[in-house]
Amino acid sequence: MSELFGIVTGMASSVGNMATNIISGGFLSGITSVNTVFVLAILAMFIFVTKRTISTVITFAMVSVASAAFPVVLNYLGFSIPITMQTIVFFVIMGIATFIVFIIGRYIMKILGVFGKKEK
Repeated sequence: MSELFGIVTGMASSVGNMATNIISGGFLSGITSVNTVFVLAILAMFIFVTKRTISTVITFAMVSVASAAFPVVLNYLGFSIPITMQTIVFFVIMGIATFIVFIIGRYIMKILGVFGKKEK
């Protein structure tokens, strides 16, 4: 147990030393106040884009699962749809395509809504 504690302590010490070296004498040492604002702006944009990307991937995964379940539900309700890998893949592709059309239509409606509003 003490051997594991020694390894973890050594790793933490190494990470701390690396962070100190990077900040004091590494690539972050030349950051001025203007550069700091620029770096923070890029970091904020990166975090925003990453969040949106992860959100979109999760949404596409949910649409895929719902689309894959659709032929199974239809078959359960009495429709004679064969449940094969080909039909499941077909419905997943159609579900994702429909969702992409929905997203594009929503953006178009937002754009047209901005131009269509009249001031009172």
